[in-house]
Amino acid sequence: MSRLDEHLRHIRTEVVPARRSAPDRLPAEYAAEVAARPQPPLLLRGLEQWNAGHFYEQHETLEWLWRALDEPVRDAVKGLILAGVGAYHALRHNRRGALAKWTAALAYLEPFEAVRPYGVDVAHLRAQIAPLLESLQQDERPNWEAYAARVRALRVSFERRPAAPRVTDLLRRLDRAWDEGPHALWPLLERLKAAEAEWTPAPAVPPLRTRLTALGQHKVEVAERFLGRPPFRAPPPAAWPHFLRWLEETHEWLREGVGFLNDADLDRPVGKEEEAPLGVILEACVEGDLACAGVVTMWQLWYRHAASRL
Repeated sequence: MSRLDEHLRHIRTEVVPARRSAPDRLPAEYAAEVAARPQPPLLLRGLEQWNAGHFYEQHETLEWLWRALDEPVRDAVKGLILAGVGAYHALRHNRRGALAKWTAALAYLEPFEAVRPYGVDVAHLRAQIAPLLESLQQDERPNWEAYAARVRALRVSFERRPAAPRVTDLLRRLDRAWDEGPHALWPLLERLKAAEAEWTPAPAVPPLRTRLTALGQHKVEVAERFLGRPPFRAPPPAAWPHFLRWLEETHEWLREGVGFLNDADLDRPVGKEEEAPLGVILEACVEGDLACAGVVTMWQLWYRHAASRL
């Protein structure tokens, strides 16, 4: 047995059984109850990201739900996460990483194959991953281009039944404004240079970085004041790469809090005078990202025009 085969056997027979919460056979009453559950916002958004090929993003979304669950079905969520992370590694030609994650995913999902937790067809997902795993294990030098096409064809089949449709839609729009839509902010920030962000066109005009700082601080304030999140405790760093990471973290801080809301929460008045429903405050965060994306685009054009005249 090769070292890799031994590693995969170790994951399957020792690591997963030691960490798994679900028994090999779920009690019939619990299995029926889990199968009937609607999908909470984080699960439904994670499944949507999974099927859109956003394998890194689904991991971020579903992990919050996995951490919050304290019952056997958390293993099904972990299996979904690992299946997507295995696909992420495969698309990056990381054979060992894909094999390890898919091996663990199949083991975590096995007790739920006949259950369909939250309406998710676990058996269908395992049936797709198993041949990919076997093929990759047998081929030490796979044709990655052909293999990638098979990986991109992976889908999680599920019966759509949202537990909180309005919250799920809000999460969806937060994602589109931040990093998944055609006018999203984050792809622009990734291409933004520190010199552009620090540049000021006139003494009375603050640099773009000032606006970005205010955007992140606003998200933290909303998350702490209105979503009950603990203090963020991270001021914006000076170094540009760390500053971008800080912006990412402030967005995730807000987004995680939104993910655990119920639809009724969106109608709850908030603020000192209870002047606006929470949903309106959160909609403003979506609009803030879209507006900032427009500012970043115009700022770069302004900067390049000024530089060309020097």
